[in-house]
Amino acid sequence: MSAWKKNLRKVPSAVTLKLRRYSDEQIIVAVVKKVPLSVLRSGRYEHLGITESGGVPTVPSFIVPPPKQGRFSRRNVRGWVVIRKDLPKVPKTYTFETPNWGDWSKSSHDVDFERLVYRRDFHPPPELAIHMELLSTEPGTDPHVILKFQVADILNQSHPEFQELLFFNLNLLQE
Repeated sequence: MSAWKKNLRKVPSAVTLKLRRYSDEQIIVAVVKKVPLSVLRSGRYEHLGITESGGVPTVPSFIVPPPKQGRFSRRNVRGWVVIRKDLPKVPKTYTFETPNWGDWSKSSHDVDFERLVYRRDFHPPPELAIHMELLSTEPGTDPHVILKFQVADILNQSHPEFQELLFFNLNLLQE
């Protein structure tokens, strides 16, 4: 099986076209995937808690993807910082403690210095979970399971940040 594709660079045009035809304002990012049981047995989906034992798949209901899975999984759990180079720099004061005359036994004092830095915006982690569901199994020499993966987030198409949220959810699901 091919390597796990990590991230999308932009929202795929096929998704954008489907959204234009969709009349409802609210959407949920989801995908249905047909996975051979041998792939489950190899441990490819263990990071999501999906395992196989004796030909029977075990699928948990929800899981927050682990941060080591990729950039968007890490942002989902830890948040992220955006350096605002589009705004002017602001002064920031740095303080550190240093010994008097180079000897800590003679006490210490604080030294302050100031420099210009770009502003930073911290985005708190959304902590979105992936809802997983075993839809069916298909018998055969290598039986297949049909799994549904859904980001536990409802997006509103009229929201001003809809494209960014859609992009984030698609990449989270991709990882």
